[in-house]
Amino acid sequence: MALSKIDGTNLIAPTIPVSAGGTGSATLAGAGLVNTPSFEVNPSGQTINISNDVDTVVIFTNEIYDSDSAYDTSNGRFTPQTAGKYFIYARITYNKTSDFESIRCDIKKNGTLVASAIDRNFYFTSVGVYTTQIFNGSSDYVQLLTQQQSGGTAEIETGGGGARCVFGAYRIIGA
Repeated sequence: MALSKIDGTNLIAPTIPVSAGGTGSATLAGAGLVNTPSFEVNPSGQTINISNDVDTVVIFTNEIYDSDSAYDTSNGRFTPQTAGKYFIYARITYNKTSDFESIRCDIKKNGTLVASAIDRNFYFTSVGVYTTQIFNGSSDYVQLLTQQQSGGTAEIETGGGGARCVFGAYRIIGA
């Protein structure tokens, strides 16, 4: 069964021809090939101060997108209601031009650490972390946490429209 051509003229919803006696066409979304639920948030427009040497849940309220309203801007939890495997990613940058001991970026699933990255802050060092996790589609959730050891309170970088910090996830199709 050969696929002769994919109609790419409608780039918003391309169609795949149905062969071997079928009629009509199928869309990628109709075939279940969508990476949703998905979301991405950043701190644009926020001021977020993190105390020294304290694990802190980071709650970004600027939603870039949230396909299924699964991210809660009141507690920073992503709770997808579709079971499956998810790719989760985050990046934290502190607005501090001085060098200091360490910054950490963590992802916790249901309160348990599943991914962590740490680095020394050196003029706006970004720390990124990612993981894949299986969600049950009802109660599993993830949150972003951070910790810094500058000796005092440090602010998360929110300039540039929040581009230096991000938290997001999407369902992995076919997994």
